[in-house]
Amino acid sequence: MPNISELRAIRVLRPLRSMSAFPGMRRLVAALLNSLPALRNVVGLQMFVFVVFGILGVQLFGGRMSRVCRLTEFPVRLPVDATWPVPNDYLEQVLANASAFRCLDAPLLDYTDSTPGYSKETSPWRIPQDCFWPVHYSDGLLCADPYHAGGHHCPAGDTCGSNYDAFGNPRFVNERAMQDALHTERLNWGYTTYDNIGRALLTIFQSVTEEGWTLVMYMTMDASHPIVGACFAVSLIIFASYFVMNLTIAVISDEFQSDKPGRRATMSRMSLTWSARRLTADAGAQFEPRSPLYRLVTHKYFSEVITVAILANTVVLSLDHYPMSHSMDANLELAHFVLLCVFVVEMLLKLAGLGFRQYLRDKFNVFDAVIVLADLIEAAIIPPLFLGSSHKTSQTGSISLFRAFRLFRVFELARNWKSLRNLLQMIAQTVASIGNFGVLLFLFVYVFALMGMQFFGNTMRFDKFGCPTPHNVDEFWNGTVPRSNFDTLPWAIATVFQIITGDSWSTVLYEAMRGNDMAASLYFIVLVILGDSILMNLFLALLLDSFEAAAEGVLSDDDQKKTSTLTKSLSMRTVKVSPVSTKRRLSGTHDILARSLKSNTRRQSLLEDRALCDIQDPVEISSTCGGTRNSDHICEPNVRHSKKLLDLPQQALNGPGTNHLKPAKLSKLQAFSGKSLYLFGPTSKIRRWASQLSTHPTFESVMFAFIAASSIVLALENPLHDPDSLLAIVLLTLDKVFAVVFLLEMAIKVVSLGFVMNDGAYLRSPWHVIDAFVAISSTVVLFAQVSTANGSIKALL
Repeated sequence: MPNISELRAIRVLRPLRSMSAFPGMRRLVAALLNSLPALRNVVGLQMFVFVVFGILGVQLFGGRMSRVCRLTEFPVRLPVDATWPVPNDYLEQVLANASAFRCLDAPLLDYTDSTPGYSKETSPWRIPQDCFWPVHYSDGLLCADPYHAGGHHCPAGDTCGSNYDAFGNPRFVNERAMQDALHTERLNWGYTTYDNIGRALLTIFQSVTEEGWTLVMYMTMDASHPIVGACFAVSLIIFASYFVMNLTIAVISDEFQSDKPGRRATMSRMSLTWSARRLTADAGAQFEPRSPLYRLVTHKYFSEVITVAILANTVVLSLDHYPMSHSMDANLELAHFVLLCVFVVEMLLKLAGLGFRQYLRDKFNVFDAVIVLADLIEAAIIPPLFLGSSHKTSQTGSISLFRAFRLFRVFELARNWKSLRNLLQMIAQTVASIGNFGVLLFLFVYVFALMGMQFFGNTMRFDKFGCPTPHNVDEFWNGTVPRSNFDTLPWAIATVFQIITGDSWSTVLYEAMRGNDMAASLYFIVLVILGDSILMNLFLALLLDSFEAAAEGVLSDDDQKKTSTLTKSLSMRTVKVSPVSTKRRLSGTHDILARSLKSNTRRQSLLEDRALCDIQDPVEISSTCGGTRNSDHICEPNVRHSKKLLDLPQQALNGPGTNHLKPAKLSKLQAFSGKSLYLFGPTSKIRRWASQLSTHPTFESVMFAFIAASSIVLALENPLHDPDSLLAIVLLTLDKVFAVVFLLEMAIKVVSLGFVMNDGAYLRSPWHVIDAFVAISSTVVLFAQVSTANGSIKALL
């Protein structure tokens, strides 16, 4: 039987099924999938570059990155009991008379140019010895022999040597003695090397991500010629990292450019919404009574005074520091109080001049009122020092949150600073448009966090020598756990997010490899490629495209505002002849905007209906169904020989508003063509029942709830749980229930759509492929658990 624990790790893909519930997120995934052909060529080029630099690294530095400074000129014998680490008293005896403890009376064969007449098979070190070579730990660097090129040479009295001879034969039997020389954090625990193509490719991959590449460069410079090591590292970064790796973002950005119309339609609707808000505020302001206070608060000089006060508030806040003298503290509090009075007066004047309703129409006024109220609350709780308050600085920590609100006043500069206001508006529209990416990022991090818990949970515990702790009660819990780990879900999520941001990800890689083996590197390589190189570049491409669309929308709004101003100016000339109430004028503004939004919505709806309907056979179709998450059925309008529908331009199918449609959706007529599983024809009652059930909105909601519950259960699982505890039994039972439910869902949809042969069959949709993969793997695990009588497989769980 296979390792069931590895099959159980496949269940972490269950949360990915929720992606089909968000059309915008499906569009992002579709863009990634569409870019795969071009990405395949880029990945091929990247692999070619990696292999070329890897081979070059092996030729230049192979065998050189394992030499460190030694306390003796040759290896010496281990104690009789072969304990590790070697006792200090025994080491002192060795250093006092090393010749008496010499391991092997033979040449060291440390460099290839000092091995005439020897080969790998005839080397005296071809048979590992029960010895060790004392390391000068305080030096901590790679070294080179004084007679060979190298950036670092050992101090006088030390010898530069390796635990391998010149032919790669290990010198010692004891594994700890072999690892001891390089098993330090400063040397990346011995994993950074060019001794073979596998290790070289891992080192190259770490370097091109620009994580710790300078340390790798210094190691090569210490162990070989400094100029060669520096030139190799700089060439690798410039060519492989700056040019080749950045081709990924170029490919993804190009794919987004080809899908621009669909996203621009969304941004247009958002821009219309922003226009509605701005025109409504402007229209309301146009017809307010012209009282003296109104003229005062709307005068440009009044705005300039408030701007100066905001800038002064920012300067005063920047002068706050710790520690601070009593006089400085008192002066700053006085300045804060004076500015607070200015802002309070501003708020009162605007309320009196504009009126309460008009005051609240401006979001900046609301924002300013919140900050002023927070300052007043702070002043009431902790009065300023000059008013006789006897509070100490240490007592104001609980109210520091209110003081932080003062800093946000700087955003009020956008009220009169047009370019800043437009920039903030573009940022707001961009943030709203990339919300789907946030959901995709969360699912990605969550899935890889669960996967990391399955692979590395409670394996990254080390003793004081940096070695994995034995799996026994006495020593395991005394081990040191690195801050970045996969023992719990919160730490796993934080660790995955750290890795995809590229910060010290190689450190986490080495910790996982120490606690497991070299195979752990595959998880981190996949995570960095998908998370950092692809997902983060997808975010950058989406951000740039959305910002460009938002910028076009803001400029369009400015043009509309100028036109609106001209229209209002012309309409004001007829006020004396035909007066119109403020309410009616505002209503007219809303009507114009409503018609614009409605027209846009109708165009989008028409395109969506055109794309959803199967018009190849325009016969009468009548169906009623709900929206589904990943079903292959859709709602269709009634069509009776619709000649007008057939006459629609073909390019409407590819127009804006159709890009977000689920690619797996087909018409009911297509879904019922042929026989599903060669048993159920189009008129089969079982097939119709399965179709009605699988397309019902309640069915989709229930399945989404099961996916969410299954994800929570996966997060609660821990390999250290007592298998006989109530929690472990409940989680195992729920796991079985979820496996059965997902298998039933798959069976129902297969009966409705067919398995693979029909048009629009179950496996024709990539979303269904994920569902089937997870459901079948869960069933295999469930079958193995139930059918194994001796419980040996259960022990693997």
